[in-house]
Amino acid sequence: MKRTLLINLVSSISLIFIGSVLAPSVSADSPIHTGKNDVVEIKQALKIVSKNNVYFAHKSVGNNIITGIEEIAQQYSIDIDIVKTDSRTKLNSQHAFYHSMGGYNKDPISKIDDFVSQIKANAHINQTQIAFMKFCYLDFAPEANVNQIFEYYKNELHKLEVSFPDITFLHLSVPLTGDGKGFKKAVKRFFGMTTWEQESNIVRERFSTLLREYYSADSLFDLAKIESTYFDGSRSTFTKDGKYHYNLVEDFTSNGGHLNSVGRKHVATQFVMFLSKQLSINDFKQ
Repeated sequence: MKRTLLINLVSSISLIFIGSVLAPSVSADSPIHTGKNDVVEIKQALKIVSKNNVYFAHKSVGNNIITGIEEIAQQYSIDIDIVKTDSRTKLNSQHAFYHSMGGYNKDPISKIDDFVSQIKANAHINQTQIAFMKFCYLDFAPEANVNQIFEYYKNELHKLEVSFPDITFLHLSVPLTGDGKGFKKAVKRFFGMTTWEQESNIVRERFSTLLREYYSADSLFDLAKIESTYFDGSRSTFTKDGKYHYNLVEDFTSNGGHLNSVGRKHVATQFVMFLSKQLSINDFKQ
């Protein structure tokens, strides 16, 4: 009897492990998924973004999104001047999508400080219209002090809004990761325990929830929600203490954190639509 139970247990765990190894089910060569956004809307959104001046501070997942924007712009034959810079003196022309990689991973305060410095150094030079920064999933491990980070972010962004009223500051929720691969993590999930990745996602969502509650929905690009939502509208979830929490959809990633071809094109499409709406609301060039 015990031997049979052991065999069944090992078989079940093996199936879970194999399933995680075989994911994702969507090919990286799959076409761009646009949801309800048709081609005309996407092309118009790309045109609006291309005619304005945007600044985006980020790290590696941000690079995935930038690559996705370049890919969909190429697909729809829309020319967007995307300028990567590490020098504040280079942010000096109009009609460009500027982006830079400031601060350090696992140190979200350093990223906030760098973003503030970039804005102060360049706001009057390049006539920035929209500016925003993105945290990395690495910035929020289980031990992160979410409330302290949020208060610092909120206060620093408020100072920028007061000092630069002509700039529209937007916000992004924190990107998620997968629930963790490997036999040991499959065993933990089998017994109803959470993995380190899942515990980190809980903390990331705690910060994102503070953003959603404090800032208007129109000013927040909900990256975490997009990353955790399948194309059919369902969510990638797990439970802890009877509550649902969210993971990065495995079909959108090749390593559990960064976006693959499918993921980056999908996120980039939603991102461009979001930006174009903001630029339209603020009556910028269309």
